[in-house]
Amino acid sequence: MTGDTAVLIKKTLNGKGELSLKDGAIVGIDLPGMINNLKAAFGSAQATQGAERTDFSEFIIPFDIKDGVISTQNTSLVSPALRVKAKGDADLTKESLNFRIEPTFVKTLKGQGDTKERSGITVPVLVKGTFTDPKFSPDLSGAAEKAIEKGIQKLIDKKTGDGEKTDATKDAVKGLLKGLLGN
Repeated sequence: MTGDTAVLIKKTLNGKGELSLKDGAIVGIDLPGMINNLKAAFGSAQATQGAERTDFSEFIIPFDIKDGVISTQNTSLVSPALRVKAKGDADLTKESLNFRIEPTFVKTLKGQGDTKERSGITVPVLVKGTFTDPKFSPDLSGAAEKAIEKGIQKLIDKKTGDGEKTDATKDAVKGLLKGLLGN
C-alpha cells in the first residue's frame, strides 16, 4: 500500500492473507437463537431470549485484496449448531458489501460409541449495502436450486443404483436447473 491519506492507502491496498480464529463468538448475532425462535413459531420448540452471540469453534477467512477490494471465496465458520460458508467482497473505499452466506444447520446424532453429524436446512442469504447499513435478504433462487439439485441427485442415485453418476446426467441436471431458474 502507498499514500499519505486513508483514502489513498485503502485504494492501493493489495495482497493475500488468512484470518483464523478459534473458540470465539460473534457478539450481536444469535444464529442458534434465531433457529429456536423459528421452530417456536411452528410449535416445535420454545422461543429463546438471551445473549446476542454466536459461539464458534473455528472461523477461517482466506482473502485477497486488490486495489482496496477484499474478496473471499471460501470463508467458513464452525459452530455447535451450524456450519457457514461465505463468499463475496467488501470495497474498502466505497465501504460496500456484496456477500453470499450459506448457513447450514446441523444436528449431531450420538449412537453406540460414534457421533455423526447430519446436515439440515441451508437457506442462502445475500448481504449487500454499506458497512453501516447492510441489507440482508434470503437468496430464494439459490435455496430452490439446492433443493431441486438435491432431489434430482436422489433420483439419479436411485436410477444408477450405487451412486454412480455420468457426466451426461450431471450436465443434463445443470441444464435443467438453469432453465428452471433462469440462470
